Amino acid sequence: MRNLRIVPFNLQHATLAGKFAKILFDAKKTGEIVVNQRNVIPNDVKIFAQANCIEDIKYFVTSDTEAAGLINRIAENNAVTFDHMSIILPHTNQFGILDLPEK
Repeated sequence: MRNLRIVPFNLQHATLAGKFAKILFDAKKTGEIVVNQRNVIPNDVKIFAQANCIEDIKYFVTSDTEAAGLINRIAENNAVTFDHMSIILPHTNQFGILDLPEK
C-alpha cells in the first residue's frame, strides 16, 4: 500500500475525461472502434484522464485488452502522455529485452 497513491477525481480530470470520451464516442458512432456492452468508455476515460494528469506516469498497465485499443484511439489525437502496457505480455517483449536462457 505504501507504493499506491490515491488520486481524487477533480475538475481537471473531468474536463480531460470529457475530451477523451468525445474522441471515443465519435469513433464508436462511426464504427471505427467496437466496445462490449459494459460502460467501458465512461469508466475508462476517467482513469485515463487521471493518469494523463500525473506527470510521471509513463505506462497504463492493465490486462484489459480493450483498454489498449481505446488508449491507442485517443493517442491518435495526440491526447495522451502515456503508453499502454499489457500484463499479459512478458516485460521482455514490452521493452525489447532479449530473454536468453541461462547456461
